[in-house]
Amino acid sequence: MAVFGAGAVGCFYGGMLARAGNRVVLIGRPAHVEAIRGAGLHFEGLQFDEHIRVAASTGPEAVRGAKLVLFCVKSTDTARGAAQIAPFLDPGSIVLNLQNGVDNTERIQARVAQQVIPAVVYVATEMAGPRPPQHPGRGERGVGAPRGAPSAERGAGAARGGGGSDGTRPRLRAGAGPDVRPFVWLEP
Repeated sequence: MAVFGAGAVGCFYGGMLARAGNRVVLIGRPAHVEAIRGAGLHFEGLQFDEHIRVAASTGPEAVRGAKLVLFCVKSTDTARGAAQIAPFLDPGSIVLNLQNGVDNTERIQARVAQQVIPAVVYVATEMAGPRPPQHPGRGERGVGAPRGAPSAERGAGAARGGGGSDGTRPRLRAGAGPDVRPFVWLEP
């Protein structure tokens, strides 16, 4: 898995997925990547405060080989970011758009050949500069693809891989529906 845009949202979901044992690479700005490479991703969550070992890179080529790419850049960087990762995506990769916004999925899809699945993200997380992400609450997301597209459940299943039922690792809540697009218009 790769997380393109290792800011607050990207580090939250990437950190939870890595914490659950998934191989994840976070792709972000140099100051964040340097901090993550040095000491791991320091994650301050509601139920834990720990350093999570995870790979980190500044280059879009780090998406190469990822079956699932979480797309988490700021909306203003959507078109440029999608164009940057496009040449490095594997043919069977799925891009899961974790940006809130009404047309971001379409802007990504216009630049990549792989399927882009929209999602709505309800997570309270913040990160100022290269300091650790803080998660004071919530972490649900809805994943949906246009009717007839089989990949929505695959995307949601991978998204749910961020926790465990043993009580030591909080599970991420993610659901797949027939079409998440109407929900991008709702406020969390």
